[in-house]
Amino acid sequence: MFMEKKFLGIMGAFILSLAVFVLIIILGTIDLFGFSQLLIGPFGGLIPKEYAIFFIYILPGPIQTDVILIYALPILFFAVFYVVAPYVFLFWLRVHKLYKPSAKYGLYKMGNKLTATHLYYRAFIISLFSFSISGLIVEANFGYLFRAVMIPMVSMEMIILHKAEAIFLGTFILTSLAILLFFPIWILEDSGVVEYRLLEDERRPPEIEGIHALFFNMMQGYAGFTAVLTLIIQVGQTLLVAEGWSLLTPIILIFLPFIATGISTPPILLYEKYLPNILERLKPLLDKRGIEEIEIPTFEETKIAAGT
Repeated sequence: MFMEKKFLGIMGAFILSLAVFVLIIILGTIDLFGFSQLLIGPFGGLIPKEYAIFFIYILPGPIQTDVILIYALPILFFAVFYVVAPYVFLFWLRVHKLYKPSAKYGLYKMGNKLTATHLYYRAFIISLFSFSISGLIVEANFGYLFRAVMIPMVSMEMIILHKAEAIFLGTFILTSLAILLFFPIWILEDSGVVEYRLLEDERRPPEIEGIHALFFNMMQGYAGFTAVLTLIIQVGQTLLVAEGWSLLTPIILIFLPFIATGISTPPILLYEKYLPNILERLKPLLDKRGIEEIEIPTFEETKIAAGT
């Protein structure tokens, strides 16, 4: 399964994220035991000691247990989602009906092909969303939930760098938690259920789109806009005050959403493996609600019907 082409992107992201955590563990442990002065180059003291002791402050234990939790929580969330997936789908279908009461629903039979880009984008949006939420939490002065040491009110440089580190740490745990918001969006999309509206009394063409679009577009738009805003503010501030190797901080923030993407790899692999079973359990519920298969005319069929 892992060797399929569609999984290459997220497997690469998984390896990258794992490598970053291993590097932090090594450097943090070296610094914790006072051996950083033996290192040649910029690595001495690069990782704060509290990274090895606490890493993400809100999580119990040292960095090793934190990393295990970061990867284990999304897997646990998928196990719960797998059990309740059909009912989660029906809940969000009702929410969609409340927002668009005039919409009609049909089941469009989709193909089985899924590109590596599409899978990677699913994971990337989660990390981008988490990055933006982490920035908001830190700016609201709750960065101590992520960074073990309180932001020292010593200098503007220290305040800005500690905020950036808090965002760095917060993005990892929030990526693990945020996947709960995206499981429902994926099943709404992969179910093939679409909504269509025939606006016969209005000067507007018929509308048809997947029911996931209403929710995904909001999440995607928020994640993209807020993440860019966070990057501009944090990277801009850090570049103004950082010196020497602290200039690595804004570079890390820029690549952080790509690094955190790997956290979503295990649940995505599980989701892809068990999706056929979830859809099979969902089908009777769709039949019960009168959502039947529909066919969307292709461009060629439309031309033939028009006699062109």
